[in-house]
Amino acid sequence: MPTGTTRSRSDLKKRVDYFFGSTTSHRREITHTLKGLSELGRVIVFGGAIRDMALRGTREPPSDIDVVLESAGPEDVESFMSTIGATRNRFGGFRFSTSRWKFDVWRLEDTWALRNHLVHGASGEALLKTTFFDWDAVAYDFSNRKLLVSDGYFERLERRIIDINLPDNPNPIGNARRALRIFVSGNAALSPRLADFVVKTLATEGGAEDSFFQDFLRQYECANGKPVCKRMEQLPLDEV
Repeated sequence: MPTGTTRSRSDLKKRVDYFFGSTTSHRREITHTLKGLSELGRVIVFGGAIRDMALRGTREPPSDIDVVLESAGPEDVESFMSTIGATRNRFGGFRFSTSRWKFDVWRLEDTWALRNHLVHGASGEALLKTTFFDWDAVAYDFSNRKLLVSDGYFERLERRIIDINLPDNPNPIGNARRALRIFVSGNAALSPRLADFVVKTLATEGGAEDSFFQDFLRQYECANGKPVCKRMEQLPLDEV
């Protein structure tokens, strides 16, 4: 299976289908778990697992699996999670582990952006509007073997500039630090809007003592309203 950043919906669909259709024992465990969750409603895998398959392929296993259940009754979900010994996570969902994998599961209505009326919708497609980073606006409908992607998603990956999708979020400091780690890694540039967010958030949260943040500030000031990255050669020619 190819690695590296995919450039099309069809290529990513092949990667995701390959991963969830794998017959290796540890991946069968994921499939078995998701099939069990499908008894509660439409199962949609979203977040970092699908994004990382788009960026790097399927060789590196995801650290955890984020799942949203569409059309799942609250009592049914509570009962199921109690049966398997799941605990509540920080953001209104449930967390449990199998022998190899960690899962975070939400009812669609309980996801933070929908619960706070920042995004509206009764289907899993609404998830694409709820992510803080635009690179995370991708999901996989496991129940129907369907890929869900936001408009222009693959073009954004190819440009290697990460931006904000939904500004409101429950963990601004965590997201600012995650953006800073992306900058430090050199894997992508930060859009001007995301760079502004990092500066405003971390400047009041001890950023002055962080050498990585100080390095970022120097690049931010030099960028003068353009995307911020560690090396100018990372940017598309029209951004230089």
